[in-house]
Amino acid sequence: MSLLLRLRNSSPRSPISHSRLCLSFVKSHNFPHTHTTTPAATTTRLFSTQQQTPPPPKMTDNKPHPLEFLIGTWAGRGKGFYPTIPSFEFFEELTFTKDPAGRPVVAYSQKTRRAVPGSGGDGGETVPVPGPPLHAEAGFIRLPGWSNERCELVLSQPTGVASIEVGAIKGTTIDWETTSIIRSPSAKAPHTTHFTRKWVINPEEKTFSYEFSMATENTPLTRHLEVHLLKV
Repeated sequence: MSLLLRLRNSSPRSPISHSRLCLSFVKSHNFPHTHTTTPAATTTRLFSTQQQTPPPPKMTDNKPHPLEFLIGTWAGRGKGFYPTIPSFEFFEELTFTKDPAGRPVVAYSQKTRRAVPGSGGDGGETVPVPGPPLHAEAGFIRLPGWSNERCELVLSQPTGVASIEVGAIKGTTIDWETTSIIRSPSAKAPHTTHFTRKWVINPEEKTFSYEFSMATENTPLTRHLEVHLLKV
């Protein structure tokens, strides 16, 4: 019996057998674009084809990374103050990670926790301990052309704010200033309009100190945070 006749006479109650007959019929007639490649194999082939764009320049082996003094994790404490809120203290952790592909990018993440009273001092006195989470942000530091003088900080925050800052590198100090800030429709007012950062790193003593100043719709540029960290 021909395959076509068997297809016509196949029972609709046996879909698996019917599907097998259909596949045999198509293959026997050499229909174009017919293959039995599995989806997984197709996906593998797609991702192993030639690159669509040329790779970015990589740092040469004999040249130090311009931000080597930042790389790693830093942790410590800070103080916050602003004309419109009560002062507070907090614990902070910063992490800087080189790009695994060797591109001129450093991944950046920051998280903080409010300092709350705890016990454990040598004399039984109350000492601050990490409490509930506070601010967090994450993004990337870009080094156009592997520059050791200029960098860019691209950040996003869970508050619905994203920003771009341009930094001037002077030794192991970086001065940052915003060039643009965008907000989601639900971002809470008063809105931040401008901010600056000054990062000061001492590689020998493994210390990282910074100041953060902020302006809002209601308040001019004012110092907001003062932080002191140690290399972990």
